[in-house]
Amino acid sequence: MNSPKRFAMEALVAVLFACFLSTSLFVRQDGASGLVLAHYTSRIVEIAACFLIAFVARGSRINPFRLYQAGAGAFAAYLAFEGCKVLLPPGLFNGQAVLLDACSGFFNGILIACMVLLFARAFCSLPARHALVLIPLSWACSHLVFLGSYLLPPAHVHAVETLLLLASGAGLRLALGHLIPDAAFEGIVAPRRETLAMVPLLKSNRYFSLYFGMLVFPFFYGLMAQICADANISSGLFDVSTEIVGIVILVLLAMSAPLQKSGLDAEGIFVIVLPVFATALLFFPLFWDREVFVSGFIMKCGFLVYTSLMWIHLQRLTSKAPDKCFFFFGIALGLYHLALMAGRFFAYALNAYTVLSDQTIAVAALFAIWLLSMAALVMLFAHRRRREPSAAPTPATSFDAAFARFADEQGLSERERLVTREFARGRTVAHIADELVVSQETVKTHLKRAYAKTGCHSRQDLIDRIDAIAGEKAAG
Repeated sequence: MNSPKRFAMEALVAVLFACFLSTSLFVRQDGASGLVLAHYTSRIVEIAACFLIAFVARGSRINPFRLYQAGAGAFAAYLAFEGCKVLLPPGLFNGQAVLLDACSGFFNGILIACMVLLFARAFCSLPARHALVLIPLSWACSHLVFLGSYLLPPAHVHAVETLLLLASGAGLRLALGHLIPDAAFEGIVAPRRETLAMVPLLKSNRYFSLYFGMLVFPFFYGLMAQICADANISSGLFDVSTEIVGIVILVLLAMSAPLQKSGLDAEGIFVIVLPVFATALLFFPLFWDREVFVSGFIMKCGFLVYTSLMWIHLQRLTSKAPDKCFFFFGIALGLYHLALMAGRFFAYALNAYTVLSDQTIAVAALFAIWLLSMAALVMLFAHRRRREPSAAPTPATSFDAAFARFADEQGLSERERLVTREFARGRTVAHIADELVVSQETVKTHLKRAYAKTGCHSRQDLIDRIDAIAGEKAAG
């Protein structure tokens, strides 16, 4: 594909993603805080679908075009039930209305899960340096579209939301066809050569900040929004001024992306946003005045920055192996939306089923987030100190040259080269599995194949062979 056409497709993905994101914002205002059946059914099904897709992607490659067909089918069913609600007479008894809302929310949840993961797949097909710019711009444009919805009559908002979903879905199919080569298999799934490990989620400190942030930030964002809604206080999260500042911050983030040579890691994101959230809760409206919206203003800006950088980090993590995006994004977005909904439900339950006042709940939330922030920062800085390289690292130039010659002579595959090189450097199997995002069994399998090709039987044999080649080069 020529460069102008490729660039046009990348820009199209960003625009379509903005339209898609804006549809979810239409129902996430303070005014939509009630336990609306269709909305919460959709969110629950979306979370379950993300986890299910991630579970399938762990051991199988998912055909994105088949996943798109599943989303299209869910969209058709969603439109059918929405049409029933419009066409049927208004005098429905409660059971029929509840059933229609539940079915509509169910298929909407499947649709949203499929589309958001397909957009993730499309972004993973882009160069990381382009995604650094396009992802924040997409989020900024989505909030710009959301601001425009304030100008619409309330009766027309749902129709516009449906049209945006339809347009973004149709455009997504076009973009996928240009950005993703035809699937190597015709079915829905195909067995994966190596099962993706759960190490990054469950064991590795390397991903602690990323996944912990997916739980902490959305939880407290949802908690604050619901507390303010129950107390009939505007949180400021969706004020026009807050939206405008959030858009400006995202545009600045996109403009600064070309200056970030290596990008922000997950810990950098975490360290930036944690103090923002802690500061936001210091200005909780219940502490000061019911007309003071500083808290929501600060928290919304921090939340937008974290969410955008989370997408950037996940895209960078999977851009070299795009077929893994369904696994990582499925887990990440499932956790993200689960935490967001859990925060809302927790605040709602506290207010509905306890005798605690709004002020007491707010103080408890502040105390919890402040302690959590300080503890997490201590852990992160300690972890960074452990990861700092030694003052005099061993030069790797001669080793790399000798290993490259050794691998060429022995006919090692690309993956066998990666595993064997790290193993010869003294890395453990667990460390290599973490770095390559595979299971330890997969690493051992590659090592066995490399041993069979090279005739080595241990790490020391590998090192001796490589040292011998390095000695020959030095003598020559």
